[in-house]
Amino acid sequence: MLSLRIFVDIVILIGIFLFPAWIFIILSVVCVFYFHRYYEVLFVGLMVDSLYNSPGLFSGFFYTIISILVFLLSFEIKKRLKFY
Repeated sequence: MLSLRIFVDIVILIGIFLFPAWIFIILSVVCVFYFHRYYEVLFVGLMVDSLYNSPGLFSGFFYTIISILVFLLSFEIKKRLKFY
C-alpha cells in the first residue's frame, strides 16, 4: 500500500506541471478518500497556489483552502459512508 501511495504522489506532482488543474484536483480528491489520512493533498494545494497564483477571481490561497476543506470534510464523510 505504501508503494502505491508513493507512486500516486509522484504522478500527482508530475501532473501539476503537465496536466490541467482539474485532472490533479480530481485525482487528489479520489486519493483523499482512498488512502488513510492523505496529508499530501495539503502539499499539492500549496504547491499549485505557489506555482499558478495569478491576480483575479481565484487569487490568494484558493487551492490551499480547497484542499484543507476537502481534507477535513473527508473525515466526516468517511464516518457516514457505510461502504468505507
